[in-house]
Amino acid sequence: MGNRGENAHLGNRLFGSTFESVVKLAESPLLITEMKFVFFDKIVVALSDNEYAYKSLQFAVNFAQELNLELHILVVENNDNE
Repeated sequence: MGNRGENAHLGNRLFGSTFESVVKLAESPLLITEMKFVFFDKIVVALSDNEYAYKSLQFAVNFAQELNLELHILVVENNDNE
């Protein structure tokens, strides 16, 4: 799905109204792209230690396998000492 519509040049919003409506109602993950889609062969997934990380990792692995993509995983740690 494109992040902005065909009249995006008329405004200064980051996302279009249709995009925002779809995101609010979506029950599954969305792939957001620029107006002109460029195929890719790698994905990067950033994960932290929370309740959603395992589910996100499972989705990323399945997505990468299904589309034959190279998967890179970035683990983000919360360091409260700094």
